[in-house]
Amino acid sequence: TIVEEGYFTKDVHWTKDKSPYILEGIFELSSQAKLTIGEGVTVTSASSSDGGFYGLLVLNGGLDAIGTKEEPIRFIKLSTVYAIKDSKIKHAIFENAVFATGVGTTIISHSKMSGAVRAIDAVGSVIDIRDSEISNNKTGISSYPYIKYPGSILQSTQNIITVHNTSFEGNTLYSIRNTSPNAIDARENWWGSANGPGTSVYGTVTSDPWLVTYPEFKEDEVRHEVQCCSNVLFLPGFQASRL
Repeated sequence: TIVEEGYFTKDVHWTKDKSPYILEGIFELSSQAKLTIGEGVTVTSASSSDGGFYGLLVLNGGLDAIGTKEEPIRFIKLSTVYAIKDSKIKHAIFENAVFATGVGTTIISHSKMSGAVRAIDAVGSVIDIRDSEISNNKTGISSYPYIKYPGSILQSTQNIITVHNTSFEGNTLYSIRNTSPNAIDARENWWGSANGPGTSVYGTVTSDPWLVTYPEFKEDEVRHEVQCCSNVLFLPGFQASRL
């Protein structure tokens, strides 16, 4: 299905029988409309003459993308999926596609994000990530301060990010880069090594205790016993020290 560029004000539902959905430009929904994507759907974009990607989703009313383990939702070669307001993402695969949030609550689980300059961009958002894999990007999670211009006024609504039971491996710059005022709760994650994140996190990030093996992903509220824990104190900008 070819998705033409435009601004739309009603709810949109994309289904497997009409997949793949190929974006030809900017597809934007108003704050009163939500995009719902069903299991087994692929969203991608037409390629530009310079090898870049046309596809840009601007979802002012949020996104519900709920796939299954057998039939995940795929976001392939997109400029950005920008979701504002509340969003839920489960069993989704992002390949060469940035997921960006702004001033809303986003829950991500059982998903994989790879091949992006920044897998997740966050400003003024509440984000909970669990049972996922954020690997082989330049930066995994980028958390920015919420500032309004003119005047460079720091807003009261800042990122609140938690990420647990998730794998970070092969991100070439940072797995997490935090320049917002709030600390990121990144405890009980796998960092590609039993030694923890090392220099792969920047800014205020709480990473200890971490997992010492690749995480076991379980559905819904069934949680595994955490295979941890290190007894190493990690402070950004300093070498790890054993307690």
